[in-house]
Amino acid sequence: MAYREERLAKNEDHFRDINESLREKHVHATVVRSGPLPFICECASVECTEALELMLEDYRRVRRNPRRFIVVPGHVAPDVELVVESAEAFVVVEKQNEAGDAAQALHDQD
Repeated sequence: MAYREERLAKNEDHFRDINESLREKHVHATVVRSGPLPFICECASVECTEALELMLEDYRRVRRNPRRFIVVPGHVAPDVELVVESAEAFVVVEKQNEAGDAAQALHDQD
């Protein structure tokens, strides 16, 4: 597997782990919010700290596929991922080829 694709998948998997912690906090919060909740961009850039907001149901739906990630619009790496959904506040990308295999493998290890 190409080093770059594996590194990109690992970066995004790291951000996904952080968002999973946020999701757990949102679910266990005593105050139920009916609107969008804050998450962090799951793009491949280690330096990215941009926040985005989406409904908890949307986050859960994206998480069902381990090759899919939520990113801020403009944070797509078109050489390794395909945009599968666009909204005003976020984009859903799906890792392709070796990057997709790496994302799947990381998920399977969890």
